[in-house]
This record gives sequence, structure tokens and C-alpha cells, in this order.
Amino acid sequence: MANTLDALTVVQWAMESTAGTDLATTSQVVIERFDVTPEDEVYRPQHKAGLLVANKGNEQAMTRGTRWTAGGKFTYQQAQHWLEGAIAGAITPTGTNPYTWTFTRNATAVPTLDSYTFERRISDGSNVIGNAWHYAMIESLTLRGSPRQMIEYEAQGFARRVQTETLTAGQSLPGTITFMPHGTSALYIDSTWANRGTTAIASQLLDWSLTIRPGLEPLFTADGRSDLDYPTVALNDQNIGLEFKATLLVPGSSSQYATEKTAAEAQTLRACEVRISDAGGSMSLKLQFLAKHERGSLFTLGQQAGQNVVEISLVGSTDATNYMAAVLVNATANDN
Repeated sequence: MANTLDALTVVQWAMESTAGTDLATTSQVVIERFDVTPEDEVYRPQHKAGLLVANKGNEQAMTRGTRWTAGGKFTYQQAQHWLEGAIAGAITPTGTNPYTWTFTRNATAVPTLDSYTFERRISDGSNVIGNAWHYAMIESLTLRGSPRQMIEYEAQGFARRVQTETLTAGQSLPGTITFMPHGTSALYIDSTWANRGTTAIASQLLDWSLTIRPGLEPLFTADGRSDLDYPTVALNDQNIGLEFKATLLVPGSSSQYATEKTAAEAQTLRACEVRISDAGGSMSLKLQFLAKHERGSLFTLGQQAGQNVVEISLVGSTDATNYMAAVLVNATANDN
């Protein structure tokens, strides 16, 4: 009897028009890892039953749920899917091919964030096991650029309990898949939101990572649900944030090290933009955010290839209005 083979695994998704409502998926996901862990909790009674064992029977499920992690290489064709769950949802692009998607998360507004349905099929080549997870939402999305690599993503989140379902037929990957080489990214740091994307940090950026935390968590209200899944999702401001890390060379002149040391000690606002451009010039992604240095100064130096380097670590902040945004230009007119 053949075992299921990882190479035959397919993961598909759809953006849910009504959160938690079963629907057909609309495309395959460009994905390398998809891990799901059930969070079903079981009550194990400890009543006096005259039984000399730890578990005395009559166990019963209390809640249902799932933790999920997805990861792989970020693509221009599917970037809007992930950004609608992490920054702002229900976005309609403007223009005609190429299309411009603008995601804005202000500090003063309650965001609309999209939920997902995921389907996964595993197979031994003949026999198929199909599962689905509904009301899946993002708790964190990390984008990471490293030298001589493609830009990677890792999304983590929660979903309702696993369902046994047949995979939606006829779905495929994007006809063209365009990845993002790290070398096509650049970092800009300014002091105000209005001037973001003005000052390039030239010939110094080695690697970077941006983690976005939209602030979502499942909320278990009592609503007579026999399936024991969470009925709704809460937005917790204590979980809303971002972290940005970058490793910079420290040249003898025109060094960002000195500028950021001053900004860290004064705790002045940094208006940052990570800009990624397609080599063909028709697609791009801008990740824009306000932040301040996590530490109160920059003194520690490291070394790479014999060169002095410094790691900057920033956390999200605001000018009392603006917080973060993203602008994606691609050839895709929809988020499905």
C-alpha cells in the first residue's frame, strides 16, 4: 500500500466574502510549507469516582480550533492575498494592467481584514485525503530578504476546526509566477510620513525582515454552537504592531549608522519604506511604516566578511494618524 507523498500535496485558498462561510476555493497557493495543528481542548473529569487512575472517563471536548503556518517565496501575483489579511482588506485595485493595489492601515481607524478558506489535498497518487479550514485569519506576516535569496514570507494564524472536504476542482497556480530577488529590494528612511521613500540607504543594506501583527484573535462567546468553534474574532490593540530588523554595513563616510544612533537616542520617528522592483519594470511593492528604534542607542558592531555591520531593530509607532501602508503594482485584477 502506497504512502501519501509530500510532492503531491496541493494547497488552495479563497478570500471569504462572509467570514466562516463554506465556499469553493479559487486558486492554488504558491507555498512551500503549510502546517496545521489542532487546538481542540478536552475536559478530563476529576470527580470522585472510586477509580485509581488519572483520567476517570467521560472526557468531553470543550473548544475547537486550529493553528496554521504557511511559508514560501513571495510573489507579485499573490502578494495582495496576504496583504489583505495583514494590513487592510476588501481592496479593489485601480488602473488597467498593470493594476495598483493600495493597502492603508491608519492608527485612528478600525481596519477591515480579510479571512481565508484553505483547502489541502494529500495523495499517494491514487487515493486522496481532502481537508479544509474556514475563518482563517492572520496573526502575523513576516517578509524577509537575505543576500542571494528570493524574498520569503511566513504567515501564522488561526482557523476553525478541520473539515473533511473534497478539494475544489479545476484550480491552478498563476499562469506566470514572478518571485522577488532580494537584490531588487532597497531601504529608504526619512523622518516624516509625508517624506517616506525619499532617502535611499545606498550600498549599506545586507538583509532585512518586517513582521506585521494585525492584532486579531479568536473570541469564544456563548452562542449555542454545537461545533464548539469560535463565533467571532476580536481586534486587540495590545497585539497590533510591527517589527523591522535590518543589517547595515558601516562605511567610514555617509554612514546610516551615525544617523540612526542619533535617532535612537532621541527616539525620533523613522518613516521607513522597503521598495521592491521587478527587473522588467512593470511590477513593484512598497512596504511603508512608521517606527522607532527598539533600543536607546546603537553601539554594538558585528562583522560579516570582515566588514563592520550593525543591526537596527525598530518597532511600530505613529504620528497619531499614520501607521503603515503598502502599494503593490502587478498584472492581477482580483484577489481570488
